[in-house]
Amino acid sequence: MNTVFSLTQQSSIAHYFMSNLRDTNLQKHKGNFRQNLKKIGYLLAYEISKNLDYQDFIIKTELGEKQTKKMKEFPVLIPILRAGLPLYEGFAEFFEQSDSGFVGAYRGEYKQDLQNKLNQYDFDIDLLYTACPDLENKTIILIDPMLATGKSLIKTYQELSKQKGMPKELHIASVIASEEGIKNVQEALPKANLWIGDIDAKLDKKSYIVPGLGDAGDLSFGEKV
Repeated sequence: MNTVFSLTQQSSIAHYFMSNLRDTNLQKHKGNFRQNLKKIGYLLAYEISKNLDYQDFIIKTELGEKQTKKMKEFPVLIPILRAGLPLYEGFAEFFEQSDSGFVGAYRGEYKQDLQNKLNQYDFDIDLLYTACPDLENKTIILIDPMLATGKSLIKTYQELSKQKGMPKELHIASVIASEEGIKNVQEALPKANLWIGDIDAKLDKKSYIVPGLGDAGDLSFGEKV
């Protein structure tokens, strides 16, 4: 079983940042909302860093030498645009020597699923833009603040693996995930490690996370028209 980690599984400052992100009054300030996403990025980046590969090396100081450790290779950071950008900024500041890739993906037109007794709606994921380095045998971190159904992340990984090479290790970072989305990702990408701010139980009939926090892209940058 690969990792499924949630920041809120223990009491920490993460609860404060998550509460600020969910609060409908505090969400009105776009700058603060983006900053809180960025701070969750810091925390998730730190947790992921504990699971990467390191090697020993000697560093010289003014008074002597000290044996320490350095990362063997920085992970490739890949946010899903546009909502993933503030969260990505937190990762980029921690993994400051990482290469980055960018993916534009969005939900296509909703269509009612007549076979679904819950009267839910289905949708496709449209992947319109990719700009990524070579991913062959690399460790990558896919960054998307909301893991609802998992469709965006699954399709993104599958397409990038075809176009840019097969990564050796996959980490997925999200601010909020649904239980269903986690299950879907585990089934489709069994080697993925999931790093989540908080986990919610439900999706509504349009597959938005409940209670969630709303549309992270709109709250960060304004409504789309």
